[in-house]
Amino acid sequence: MKVLFVDDQKQVLQGFRRLILSLNLDWQVEFEDQPLKVIEHLDHAKFDIIVSDMRMPKLNGAQLLEMVANKHPYLIRIILSGHSDQKMILETVPNAHQFLAKPCQAEELISTINRAYRSKQLLENENLCFLITGTRAIPSLPENYFELEKELKNSDPDMKKIGSIISSDVGLVGNILHVVNSAFFGLPRKIESPLHAINLLGIGTIKGLVLQNSINSQINPENTNLCLKTFSNHCLQTAVLAKKAANLIGFCRDTQSNSFIAGILHDVGKLILSINLRDKYEEVLTLFSNGDSESIVQIEQEVIGATHCEVGAYLLSLWGLEDSIIDTVAFHHNPSEQLNENNVLTAVHIANSIEHSNAGVIPYDSNYLLNKKIDSEILHSLESTFCLADGVCNE
Repeated sequence: MKVLFVDDQKQVLQGFRRLILSLNLDWQVEFEDQPLKVIEHLDHAKFDIIVSDMRMPKLNGAQLLEMVANKHPYLIRIILSGHSDQKMILETVPNAHQFLAKPCQAEELISTINRAYRSKQLLENENLCFLITGTRAIPSLPENYFELEKELKNSDPDMKKIGSIISSDVGLVGNILHVVNSAFFGLPRKIESPLHAINLLGIGTIKGLVLQNSINSQINPENTNLCLKTFSNHCLQTAVLAKKAANLIGFCRDTQSNSFIAGILHDVGKLILSINLRDKYEEVLTLFSNGDSESIVQIEQEVIGATHCEVGAYLLSLWGLEDSIIDTVAFHHNPSEQLNENNVLTAVHIANSIEHSNAGVIPYDSNYLLNKKIDSEILHSLESTFCLADGVCNE
């Protein structure tokens, strides 16, 4: 792993150097105390990760990472700051994968960098790694974005309505969680729901994110071959069913909350692939619709060289979301391949399978559910909750 540390204060960089030497880390590191020379530095040496301070003269961290994102989008970008200037934070959101607040414990800094680098193990296709690392926001549906924008401009915006709009949109949920995960705000990492995240951030921050275009990335329906309404409904239905499944099985409250969030985000990789590799994903969808016995993940692997599960998990891992959510996105089609205990994965796999049911045939991973000792009565209860005739969860 090759890391570039950027800070205009030489003593700070010396501290990083001493820390890395003292821990005998197997990293290649370089240090730059002149932010204006960073791009030139990057042009002549390849790095995996850049860690930059926020407040620097002439070129602050937000401006620097924007330049890096434009010219070297494959770099994992981490911002480190002892200041909570909201305007500067909002400017940083689209260009930083993760955010750390100063003073930062050595363990947290090392863990964040190592975990970000390990994200690459989730996506072995190097070209796709470069593409996804350059993703600054998950696109949202235009109608949801404009409805949210309209509500935020009201003199007395309705928080529940805002929460409902965001909860129904894959892009808005992912982007809000990216911000909530920022250590700048000093928020708890355990988020119960998109509404909980909104309440923690506050209406002012949400307005800033949306109205200052920090998360304004909308889908042009002409740029994707997904049926956006169907895609959005599927994600929301899966989320509702997953939370209900977690509750019926008796999983804890955190698992129930994460099951809803993971359910919303489980197919985010499809959205990203369909926009960035439109022609190839058209081929995937055509082959799948022809009724071939292969699953969509098998076809994606053959045509693209990676699956939507890997792509989605890689992006969410770059953004530092919880492991249970990342692993659920990665393995929701093949839960038996996940070796770690993950109750969120169990709930989302059940929900996604029911949502994909066709003529009463539900594609469960039977061996996985048997090993998890999931009671058949619970499955029947969930199946009856989901109306197979019209594909609607009666909740």
